[in-house]
Parts: sequence; structure tokens; C-alpha cells
Amino acid sequence: MEWLKKGEKGVLLRLYVQPDSLNNEFSGLFGDRLKCKITAPPIDGKANKNVVEFLSRFLNISKSKIHIMKGLQSRNKDLLIQLSLDDILKKFESFQQ
Repeated sequence: MEWLKKGEKGVLLRLYVQPDSLNNEFSGLFGDRLKCKITAPPIDGKANKNVVEFLSRFLNISKSKIHIMKGLQSRNKDLLIQLSLDDILKKFESFQQ
């Protein structure tokens, strides 16, 4: 699973973000990344904020435990999530291949 890896300080989640969607949702894989559709437009950091809020609710953790490490101005984003890999895998069971 290339889109989710254990790191030294947490778990690295690699997303491909599609802004301006009808719903906030995961929609399978896009290359070696998990595709995440979000409702916010890619303007003034709104999409980045929406990604963090959506992941926070999905994983049931504080937004402060989710950090965009790479891709602030790109659809390809690498996020560091301060949660165990096992806990994240339980949430993403439907996307494991």
C-alpha cells in the first residue's frame, strides 16, 4: 500500500485531492495515492483546511494531529498523521488492496 506508510513521527498518508466536489469522500486510488474529493475550492488555503477537517472527522482525532508536509499548493499532498498505523488501517479497511 504505497499511499499509507509508517514513519518515525507518525503515519504518512499520500493523497490526490480533487477540490470543488459534491461531497467530502474517498473515492479509491489515483496512481499510488488515495483520491480524496472535497467540497472546498482550491482558493486561499480553503481546500487544505477542508482536507484536514475531513480527515479529522474521519479518523476521529484532533486537527492538530494532522499536518500537511508537502503539497500545500498541489493536488498531490503528503500528510503526517499522529496516530498508530493499526488505528488508521482499521478506518481505511475498504481501500486496502
